[in-house]
Amino acid sequence: MNVILADLPEHIKGMTVRTFDEEECYTIVLNSRLSWEQQLETYRHELDHIGDADFGLDCSPDTIEWLKHVG
Repeated sequence: MNVILADLPEHIKGMTVRTFDEEECYTIVLNSRLSWEQQLETYRHELDHIGDADFGLDCSPDTIEWLKHVG
């Protein structure tokens, strides 16, 4: 797993990208404009997506986020 900071639009706290090279790999991108505390909270949120196997779901990222916040 990789973690990077990037200047993202203010409404995007972070995201996770799954790639397949020789094996499955995840890159968590955190918004560099956030405070350290917000970055840590976002990092944990993205780890939850990985741990819950959200990348195997056949639905949009918006639907996945909606399910996370109402479930």
